[in-house]
Amino acid sequence: MFSPPVLREGQVPNRPKPVGLCERLDRRPDKALKSHLEKLLGGVCFLIFAALTLVVLWQVVSRYALASPSSASEELARILLMWLGLLGASYAHLKDQHIAIELFPQSLTNMRKRTVVLLCQVFAVVLFFGGLNLCRITFELAQTTPVLGWPVGLIYSVLPLSGLLLSVANYSKLQETP
Repeated sequence: MFSPPVLREGQVPNRPKPVGLCERLDRRPDKALKSHLEKLLGGVCFLIFAALTLVVLWQVVSRYALASPSSASEELARILLMWLGLLGASYAHLKDQHIAIELFPQSLTNMRKRTVVLLCQVFAVVLFFGGLNLCRITFELAQTTPVLGWPVGLIYSVLPLSGLLLSVANYSKLQETP
């Protein structure tokens, strides 16, 4: 059975310490969202890369071993490469592991770093709304891919998706920059 601790005269019971600002910032919900997005996006990029590898392998085997190239695999590889490039760029930006010249960001003040992130945000917003507009137009025109017959608007939906992911990454960077 639990018994409360015995306190001496003038002794104050142990209470949890108040959480300071630094500890609260470490438990921000946007950090958890960023962590989950990194895992999800990393997994999706891995699956797309694996599928792309298998599709291209099939294309090579069908072309050289079977002497009958598969046109569907060529179109699918093109689609997968587009999705991998855009989602991979969003993943790299989210993890801050994209190709960069290290001298440039290190020499910037915090205000200028925020300005660069805001410029990246403008690009992400243009990508999002431009991608939505492109998807809308291709769905209205009922365009389909030549071989697979897939709606082109569905394939182009990676544009607003990557714009949204870039926006989340930029928001996270703005929160981290003092």
